[in-house]
Amino acid sequence: MVVDDGSKDQSSAIASSWNCRVLKNSSNRGRGYARNIAIKSSISDLVLFCDSSNVIPLDFTETAIRHFKDPLVSAVFGRIKNDKRLKDRFSRWRGRHLFREDLPHRTDVHKVNCLITYAVVLRKNAVEEVGNFDPNLAKCEDIDLGKKLINRGFKILSDPALCTYSTRRETMDSLCIRFHRWYSNDTDASFRLFPTFWHTLRSCYRIFVWDDLRSKDFGSLGISLLLPFWLTIIGLLVPNKLN
Repeated sequence: MVVDDGSKDQSSAIASSWNCRVLKNSSNRGRGYARNIAIKSSISDLVLFCDSSNVIPLDFTETAIRHFKDPLVSAVFGRIKNDKRLKDRFSRWRGRHLFREDLPHRTDVHKVNCLITYAVVLRKNAVEEVGNFDPNLAKCEDIDLGKKLINRGFKILSDPALCTYSTRRETMDSLCIRFHRWYSNDTDASFRLFPTFWHTLRSCYRIFVWDDLRSKDFGSLGISLLLPFWLTIIGLLVPNKLN
């Protein structure tokens, strides 16, 4: 099943050619709305969400569904990394500062206090029990759902054996947008100039710049230095991009 959220390209036709059931919105309604429909329309108790720019191993779902023997498990996801073919400075920056590939990570299956949906298997009944994805949220809809699941007593698991690979080639604009969506933790669609600039400046100049210097990655260093100002310009001139 594919939910086409008001695309203007050939997405629906391509999906139909692969015998997918296509639900097409007449206009772009946002991530929360599209995912809400996907859950409602699913005929399976377990639902896989995977971003279109990501790829997962063939055994991803087989590995994930083993954890759902516990009726309290509502979601299972793993790590995300760059596709190995991506070597450009934008990909290196994303891998280091968004995906945090260079940091040590746990090797055991463990409970987490947030929901991340770049590639995740969800239990439909649990999602619907807590009210489903909020259709009014254009971003942070996964964070909102995760809070509702945990507050209701459901478990969200991270399994390091599950790895998702991003094939997307970023630009300065797309990195800014992705950083804002990942780290704002803000379900409010409006762009707040000073809090956003200050938060981004602290992250970049207190953490990212020094990590780039230690790695001797001067291409990424330039991105870290520019990102707070670039993001602010996007927010001022085209705020809809940040939704």
